[in-house]
Amino acid sequence: LLQQGVAVNELCENYHQQLQSLIESNGLSVDVLQDQFGQTRDRQITQDKAAWIASNPVFEGIVEKLKTLDQDDWIIITTKQERFVRYILQGNDIQLDDSRIYGLDRKLGKQVILKNLKASHPERPIIFIEDRLPTLLGVLENPDLQAIKVQLADWGYNTEIERNLAQDHGIEVIGKEEFLQVHENSLRILNS
Repeated sequence: LLQQGVAVNELCENYHQQLQSLIESNGLSVDVLQDQFGQTRDRQITQDKAAWIASNPVFEGIVEKLKTLDQDDWIIITTKQERFVRYILQGNDIQLDDSRIYGLDRKLGKQVILKNLKASHPERPIIFIEDRLPTLLGVLENPDLQAIKVQLADWGYNTEIERNLAQDHGIEVIGKEEFLQVHENSLRILNS
């Protein structure tokens, strides 16, 4: 879209609609695109895994924080294939059991995963930390997920306008500093 001259601010405002239109007008399939993207990542990893990991850095301070958390206190939900998350975690010497990574391979939406996690951990408070506002708004609208606390990570894929809108909807916006200070014993669901 940038190559076609779409202005950055226009792209940010209507990204999903423009992306869907681009996919449809070119006769593309999301599944095929995801497979091709995964194959491209696999080739890059085969050629030079260390370089691939270096080109996918974890935000400053996050690695150290994740290493201090008990594995029972956090889970990753991602739109990536799970193997790529494992490579990034391993490349940063972060230990997390494979069963705690929910990725594209499972073919489940984030709301379904959250509902299942809520059912399997009824005694624990769950905090879903996500960097995409539309995802969090969807969680807020789902009556089955009302007990889950949602937080918008301001260091991710969102704009100042979205952060203000999140606050208008009662969503706590957190910075890395707030995330790094977490000490309570809640189950953290992290977006990757």
